[in-house]
Amino acid sequence: MTRVMKDSGVDWIGKIPQGWDITKIKNYCKTVFSGGTPDTTRPEYWEGEISWLPSGELQNCTITQPVRFITNEGLVNSSTKMIPANTTLIAMTGATCGNVGYLTFDSCANQSVTAYIAKDKTYSKFLYYLLQSAREEILLNKTGGAQGGINVSNCKNISVPFLSYVVQQAIADYLDKKCGEIDKVVETEKAVIEKLKEYKQSIITEAVTKGLDKSVTLKDSGIEWIGKIPAHWESMKLKFCTYIRARLGWKGLKAEEYVEEGYPFLSAFNIVNSKLVFEDLNFINQFRYDESPEIKLQESDVLLVKDGAGIGKCAIVENMPKPSTVNGSIAVITTNNLLKGKFLYYYFLSNLFQAYIDRLKDGMGVPHLFQSDLREITIVMPKSEEQQQIADYLDKKCSEIDQAIAHKEQVIEKFTEYKKSLIYECVTGKKEVA
Repeated sequence: MTRVMKDSGVDWIGKIPQGWDITKIKNYCKTVFSGGTPDTTRPEYWEGEISWLPSGELQNCTITQPVRFITNEGLVNSSTKMIPANTTLIAMTGATCGNVGYLTFDSCANQSVTAYIAKDKTYSKFLYYLLQSAREEILLNKTGGAQGGINVSNCKNISVPFLSYVVQQAIADYLDKKCGEIDKVVETEKAVIEKLKEYKQSIITEAVTKGLDKSVTLKDSGIEWIGKIPAHWESMKLKFCTYIRARLGWKGLKAEEYVEEGYPFLSAFNIVNSKLVFEDLNFINQFRYDESPEIKLQESDVLLVKDGAGIGKCAIVENMPKPSTVNGSIAVITTNNLLKGKFLYYYFLSNLFQAYIDRLKDGMGVPHLFQSDLREITIVMPKSEEQQQIADYLDKKCSEIDQAIAHKEQVIEKFTEYKKSLIYECVTGKKEVA
């Protein structure tokens, strides 16, 4: 028999089954409260056995393991409260704003996390799925831009479907099974992606340190972190085959000088998956662009992040859409006739070079590579013609692998959207659960 539907009177919900009602989220809850953070200047507060969750752990999934711990003293001397197991959490601010998590153990959380404690007549896992489905509606309450937050009072009053405990349980149990199946597929696809990425890295590393001819005689490179290289290759410091420079300060440039249209200046955030992305840009005017001519980008320039958490990220300038420059976190490297820019780019991507960068970072508070450091880096390489052959080979192989990864990512996206749609249809009654 076809289920009889009626208009809910709520835009995001649409039609609901005859016999269902509408209520506010708060009516499913015994209490709703936010967490807090113990004093970060008191390290002794962070050496206990009480679980404490940061909002970054909320990834629209079940939270099964603690990640940080505080002492009872830290708990007592802060605004944070204990949250019981089987509670739904929502991130209220920051990058994960609107994300939901289902807590499976007793814990407390930071001030960016709000706990929705289910009533006795609320099936707690249903509340978790309901709040996931209401996420977009919840985010309509967000204020303050990208790093803004959600008003808890407004969030509690969002309209949602109201149904009996028995129906809540049936829906939640059905979604546990179906979403579990979807999650397994997604995890499998993610594992394949990681394998493909590892394979890509191994191909790059092999090509830029051993070449393409497996029959050549090898010799010791004399460099511990590189090992053996083809006998006809040579090693050379970057200062002899490149021109390295970076922006030396901003010459008084202030954020209010940024313009709507002008010359893009790129940051580490514009290097995504080792490629330049000309999106979410800041712009400077022509005067500011011209005052630092040494870092005006040219085709085949190699960019290497030399500061901060992104240190070691790199990209090559190809098909630049308009004249551009970089901020102070990026080194611009132009090769001479001894070294192909594309070969250097792949060399920087290799596992060996990235491991070298990791060693340099060890012990640094804020990781930083000085230009003097970069000039002393040793690269191994064949003659120019063989460099080009290696670069062409890697272009082809990496493109094939990237396409395979992109396909897997599309599969994940489709399953993720299907899961989202399934949850919505179940909790709003559009899909009947037997």
